[in-house]
Amino acid sequence: VTPGPGASSVPPGLAPRPHALPDYVVRYPAIRSSQQREGYKGVFQDQLWEYTELLREIHSTLRRELEAGSTSTAPAARWAHWVSPGAPECVFAPQDGSRMAHVLHEYMRKKKDWAFLAKQQRCEYLKQKLTHIKARIQEYDRDCNWV
Repeated sequence: VTPGPGASSVPPGLAPRPHALPDYVVRYPAIRSSQQREGYKGVFQDQLWEYTELLREIHSTLRRELEAGSTSTAPAARWAHWVSPGAPECVFAPQDGSRMAHVLHEYMRKKKDWAFLAKQQRCEYLKQKLTHIKARIQEYDRDCNWV
């Protein structure tokens, strides 16, 4: 039996799912004017401040865990090298693919520290958003230099 018009030959569980674009990709398209660039720069600076504050809070939480968690049930002793005071990026997000970030994420999830996990997710989101906005600004600057 052949499928009717509009029917798919791919079983429903195996059909590819649409990939949703992050909101910042839609909200911050390519820059077309110097005014738009200044707007992006302002958003970048505001969001960068929030991102660095979140990093400070995450690092502070991890330091407390390190100090309190030298028991065998806590992986804290193994993450000491991840808690550096001036770390430039949010290395604690599970999406970054590192094993240590995954271990930390699971530990905090089991501990039910939902506030920490929310901060961690927000940090990763801001990191990606800032990277996107910075790339848009750099593209505009590069294109303007060619004119």
